[in-house]
Amino acid sequence: MILLNTINQQIIKETNRARILKLIKEKKEITIKDIAKELGTSIPTVISNVNELIEIGIIKEGGVAESSGGRKPVLIRFVPESRLSFGINISPKRISIALMNLDAKILVEKSTEYNDSYSFDKILSRTKEIIESIITENEIDRNKILGIGFSLPGIVDEENLILENAPNINVKGFDFRPYEKFFGFPVYIENEANVAAIGESELGISSHYNNMVFVSITEGIGTGIIIQNTLYKSTNKRAGEFGHMRITDDQIKCNCGRTGCWEMYASETALLKRYNDKSTTKVSTVSELISKIEEKDIIACEVFNDYIRYLAVGIENIILTLSPEKIIIGGKISKYHKLYEKNLVEYINRESILYPIEESIIGYSILKGRASILGAGLLPVYQLIRTGATTL
Repeated sequence: MILLNTINQQIIKETNRARILKLIKEKKEITIKDIAKELGTSIPTVISNVNELIEIGIIKEGGVAESSGGRKPVLIRFVPESRLSFGINISPKRISIALMNLDAKILVEKSTEYNDSYSFDKILSRTKEIIESIITENEIDRNKILGIGFSLPGIVDEENLILENAPNINVKGFDFRPYEKFFGFPVYIENEANVAAIGESELGISSHYNNMVFVSITEGIGTGIIIQNTLYKSTNKRAGEFGHMRITDDQIKCNCGRTGCWEMYASETALLKRYNDKSTTKVSTVSELISKIEEKDIIACEVFNDYIRYLAVGIENIILTLSPEKIIIGGKISKYHKLYEKNLVEYINRESILYPIEESIIGYSILKGRASILGAGLLPVYQLIRTGATTL
């Protein structure tokens, strides 16, 4: 019974500290009295936890607030630079790495390309080399680094650190657990679209929506689902694989082994391939194709129109399935939304027999293609907030 009481007291203490830290992080600066008032906690409890958080450097005293009588209360301030994290986005052909502070501000960013000869072990070895170079070049105190968050293009078991299946990079059943020792930091993993949804819900235009879907359009298509401000993955951790819903009976085979998948018609790869198959001139980037559209290239305009129609089919299915408050489109194509946003909504409403959608339900990421890397970098920060820094 004594042991049980001790465990319960420790859980209560950790919960209080986590709540206090989360509030200070949100407010940036706040008084002890206001913390106690907002959380319904006693002032001695707040003081005890604040002192511990000051001791490890995550918060500090700084300045005074206006007084309602008597001594002016001291402000408690959050220290974003006190801890750092790495966000890593691994996509086909490219590794992107960002060092971030606790406010998700990117301090250093590097990327490198890799070729088909790279094994996944080699990709991670190259990732470590870049991380170590960032630490050395910027004289980073390793003790300040919370961990490394990975954004991965496939199905992820984040609790057991297993990349279950990533057909676009030809990886299956990869165990990240040995790599915590290899990297020398805690490792967190998540599906690319899921961390992009986290990044968007925390830092993007949908931060004030409780229910949203992020559509990540890259080499493939992934979707991250936020329900009541929580990432939804389902019991088997496979929710949100809308990129592999069948939208046509055409026999174009996907990397997943099936045919007719949405990403084979509405991904960045699909858009470029469709144009290159029909034109004698070739493009290798979305921006090159957009330039041809702006030049009134007939083939480019026809291909892009078909692309938007396929994109509309998938988005309509998401709306009919989940009816979210907001759908955010991310990826390079979102940068050019002024070219197609009206047509996209018109196509959706033209096909729908249930109800028309408002143009405002669809938004476009403002994170400049960094939603997934920002979300990945937030994973270690979430662990800090959940534990109230007790592990540091």
